[in-house]
Amino acid sequence: MKCEGDFLQKRWTKLYDLRCKVAHNAVLSKVDFEDIDDLVAELRPILEGAIRNLPQVSVPAEEVETIAENVATNMNALVGEFISIWRLLEELLFSKWRDFGNLDARTNIREAARSLRYLGRISIQDYAELQYLVKIRNQIVHNGAATFTEGQIRNVIEQILGLMQRLSELEQE
Repeated sequence: MKCEGDFLQKRWTKLYDLRCKVAHNAVLSKVDFEDIDDLVAELRPILEGAIRNLPQVSVPAEEVETIAENVATNMNALVGEFISIWRLLEELLFSKWRDFGNLDARTNIREAARSLRYLGRISIQDYAELQYLVKIRNQIVHNGAATFTEGQIRNVIEQILGLMQRLSELEQE
């Protein structure tokens, strides 16, 4: 079944709002229940068709992370904030990596951090913290933020901001 993005977006948003009512133990009226039933019946064939067509979808390897981040961002506003700050950290790290003579094209964040550590530009503590943050980022993006509380995500954001402050203070010799 083919559908326009706006059609799907409106129905998905309405279903999500109703889902939130259920998740937060709000009173669910008979009309709400019927709306859920109608929306599921309407969306199921569209989603099943999309799932059947997944083997035909080809995503370039360099776009997989961007797509995963976009999906995570759209699921939760706090995750969106986390991803935005994460991208700033990546840009800062890559900028510092280039500042210290690494003129190669953009690499992954672990390789840039490893190079900066090898060159003695970042401390072992900052390197270890960055490795930890990469693991957390991957869990949030690929496994869903549901395994983290809002407070935990906010704490990780604060850690990233602190690390960014220290990285921004690195001097080029």
